[in-house]
Amino acid sequence: MLSVMLLLPVLLTACGGNASHAAVSGSSIQESYAAVSAAFTKAQANGAEPVLDTSSSLVGSQGLNANGIRPDIQAWIDAQPYSAKQKAAMVQDAQATQESILIDLSVPSNLQYEDRIMMNAVNCLGDELPSNFDVIGNQIEAFTMNTYQRSLQYEKFNAAVNGTTDTLPNGNTCNF
Repeated sequence: MLSVMLLLPVLLTACGGNASHAAVSGSSIQESYAAVSAAFTKAQANGAEPVLDTSSSLVGSQGLNANGIRPDIQAWIDAQPYSAKQKAAMVQDAQATQESILIDLSVPSNLQYEDRIMMNAVNCLGDELPSNFDVIGNQIEAFTMNTYQRSLQYEKFNAAVNGTTDTLPNGNTCNF
């Protein structure tokens, strides 16, 4: 979240809001990037932003933990000020999100199964964190898909399920 807020002024400055403005010089973009990068690193150091795995691997450089999620995502969840049940719902959502980039997209039953797992996780998150489940879910998604390779695979998953229909399940869909 902080990273987006930090980048917004840079992007607005670089764009200028007017197509007739001269192009921004390469050195000013590099200086802006360096400033944003330094601010983000500082935010990570003081805990305002999580330190995320940026390896090219879909499962991260350390692999997945016993919960089926990356250790950096687990650390972020553990640091949140929520109850054990709320954190368990966050883990369920993170599991479903991570799994979506690991399944074989050529098998239709995998897509149906994963879509149902994701819907169950969203429903559970909504039950346990009703006032901000969408924000938490979006953060989990953004943190999980934080590299080009992960984002590309997630885009492929979403394209594969595009056009399919499903309904949000009713009742308790939490797996804990």
